[in-house]
Amino acid sequence: MLSEEILRSFSEYAEWDTAKPLHISRLIEKMGDYIVERYGTEIIEIGEMLINALANPLSDDALEIISEKYQKMKEELDLYNSLVEHNTTIGEYRKLAMNKLEKFIRVLEKNLDNFVEETSKDYSGYFIAYYYSIYLHFLTYLYSIMGQMKISKKKVNIKTIHVSKERKLIDLINSTVFIFGIPIVIFLLKNEIMGEITVLKGIMLHFMSRDKFFVNPSLL
Repeated sequence: MLSEEILRSFSEYAEWDTAKPLHISRLIEKMGDYIVERYGTEIIEIGEMLINALANPLSDDALEIISEKYQKMKEELDLYNSLVEHNTTIGEYRKLAMNKLEKFIRVLEKNLDNFVEETSKDYSGYFIAYYYSIYLHFLTYLYSIMGQMKISKKKVNIKTIHVSKERKLIDLINSTVFIFGIPIVIFLLKNEIMGEITVLKGIMLHFMSRDKFFVNPSLL
């Protein structure tokens, strides 16, 4: 089914595909599976809270609430990410991040026409169909940012954990992919359209309009 394939691609994006080059690949793979299975619902709840915070910046501190409510999950996620960061160079880390983002983009692109056809059967469906299309282009924009990120020859073979600036940018892109994808996940799971999608569309269009170049998904 269309919804199952798209939802599965979101789950796979949440994990690191470390078949190569890590010597602890199996451990990281098993821990990634555990995180998604154990905290799948909580991760979506966090995404909804973060979206609400973006749309309502004067509301309560979402990060503080999340930190208190999901402390155990945060500890395990930090451990999971730490395993990857300690066992990759920053060059490998970026390659892993770009590979999984490209794979995610390809799945969304493949399902774009069917998604639009299925959701546009009623008026409200046009909102999420339009959002899906903008989100897909936004992902290619983020992909291009990651690809254009300069990593000096001195840094490229340094462990990821020791390269703060580049690691944080990659992690920010990964988090952005997750947060802005939540409205699509919510629609597929609950058949609900989040009221915040107008704000999120505006944010994505704003960032893409600042750059004269962003990649068409079909060119990847």
